[in-house]
Amino acid sequence: MEYLILSDSHFEVGTKTVKINFYTNLISKYDNIILNGDFYEAKFIKPNTFLNSKLKPLLDALHSKNVVYLYGNHDPEVDAKRVAEYISNEQAIYKKVEINGQKYHIEHGNRLAPPDSDNYPDWLLRPMNFIGGMIQKFLPFVTMYMGTKWNNSVIEKRYNDGIIKQNELLICGHTHVTVNRPEINYINSGSSMFNGGNYIVINETGYKIYPFRCLDNC
Repeated sequence: MEYLILSDSHFEVGTKTVKINFYTNLISKYDNIILNGDFYEAKFIKPNTFLNSKLKPLLDALHSKNVVYLYGNHDPEVDAKRVAEYISNEQAIYKKVEINGQKYHIEHGNRLAPPDSDNYPDWLLRPMNFIGGMIQKFLPFVTMYMGTKWNNSVIEKRYNDGIIKQNELLICGHTHVTVNRPEINYINSGSSMFNGGNYIVINETGYKIYPFRCLDNC
C-alpha cells in the first residue's frame, strides 16, 4: 500500500499550465492519493467553472484514481462538495491510515490552528488571499513566523479532543511551513505554491517528504 499526499496546491482557473502538467504527471505515478486540504480556491470558483476549466485533464486524471479528498479552509465542504465528489472516492475532514504497523492521522490542520479564514466575511476573502500570497512570495520571513506559530498550535492542541491518538503520526498542511519531526509524531508538508513545494509519500518503508520545483513559476 502506498499513498501520495498533496496539500495546499491552491489551484485557480488561471493556474499556469506548467503547474497543472506537473501535478497531472505526478499523480499518474500513484494509484492512491490523499488531497490534504486547500486543493483549490473553492470559495471563489463555481463548481461548473472549475470542472470545465483548463484543469480538466488533471481533474479527470484524479477521477480515474483512488482519491481521498480532505476539506481545508479554502475548500470547505459547503463550497467544494461537488468538485470533491467528482475527483474522489471518499470525502472527509481527516483520514486514518495504517501501513506495516505505522499509524497515520492525516488532516489539513486548520481545525487545530486558528484563526481560520472561514471567520473572514466573504467580501474580504479575495483580497486577504491575494495579500497572503504576496507576503509568502516577497516576505517569506512573515510566513515563516506565522506558520511556525500555527504549527506550534497544532502540536499543542492535537490531543485535546481525542480524535488524534498519541501513537499516530500526524500529517498536516495549512501552515505553509514545512516540519519534519518524527520524534514528536508531527509532519507538515508546507505549501505547493509559486515555483515549488513538497509532497509526501507513505508506504511500507515509512514516509518521505519530496521537494519539487516547477520549470517555471507555478
